[in-house]
Amino acid sequence: MTRRYPESGLPDAIDASIRYLNSAAALRSIEADPYWPKWNSPWWHMTLLWELDLAERIPERAAHRMAISLATQYTKRFPGFDDTISTTGYRYQKVPWCHCSLGTILQVLSACGQDIDRILPWTRSWLLQHQLPDGGLNCEEAAYLKPSAKSSIVSTLPPLEAILALSKGKPTAAEAAFLDKGAHYLLAHRLFRAAGAEGRIINPDWTRPSFPRFYDYDILRGLVILVRWAHINNRTLPLDAIKESLNILETSFADGNIRVLRLAWHGVDTLMPEPGGDLRRGGQASTFDLLLHAGRVGEISRELTRSWKFVKRALDAIAH
Repeated sequence: MTRRYPESGLPDAIDASIRYLNSAAALRSIEADPYWPKWNSPWWHMTLLWELDLAERIPERAAHRMAISLATQYTKRFPGFDDTISTTGYRYQKVPWCHCSLGTILQVLSACGQDIDRILPWTRSWLLQHQLPDGGLNCEEAAYLKPSAKSSIVSTLPPLEAILALSKGKPTAAEAAFLDKGAHYLLAHRLFRAAGAEGRIINPDWTRPSFPRFYDYDILRGLVILVRWAHINNRTLPLDAIKESLNILETSFADGNIRVLRLAWHGVDTLMPEPGGDLRRGGQASTFDLLLHAGRVGEISRELTRSWKFVKRALDAIAH
């Protein structure tokens, strides 16, 4: 059932994004570049509708065109991991995927009913292939060139979410191992701290929930993936590794309602597609109505609150 949003302006903004995705302009944008520019292109409209639990309202034509464009416009190789690609200047060409973008769009397209295993059959194994020895992934190609490679939590979360979503609760042995290693990577970092005895906070912003997230990370997002992993794979969560994050959220949101404390998308720069397929720096990213209405600093987020309630219900059964 489609959910109702009583907030002033939000229903109209939802309808406006859907009309845009139904337009010829949206299809042309996908053909020009599936991802760029931020934020006002089909990729971001679709992702935000999905984050609002409205994937069923994304026009099938736009979702299918996105899937086909992703299958045909991008190489399946990753600089640094694959030494046949030059790492110089690659960000300005349609060359690689990055792990967080791929993990995100796979979830969006799957929720839209696109057959990922048919249209993008290589993607599941691609994510597994790029897992580093510490259990995570890293969108910076230089990480794969270092003798002692380190992962990024931001780069790791969407691939874990994608494998959980695409496996539909029945991961292969390789996928289960990928999820186990990824979960232990998060636990080793206590969701937001450096691994090891020092345990410094990697990014203080991660303790402050944001919405919409796109590929952004916060401790609530980390808790959700750990709870889902523990449930699907019949694992137990060590409370010592997550109790600090739980305490932060309990203290910050004593009434149980999670409020948006920051806008991760604000002030971000973008690249702009040009005729011929090149990309140029385009200055600050633009916005669209739904982006402005979906999450406002200080306001309660029903999506984040629903996630928090899910975590608390599940922990009674899987944590000790």
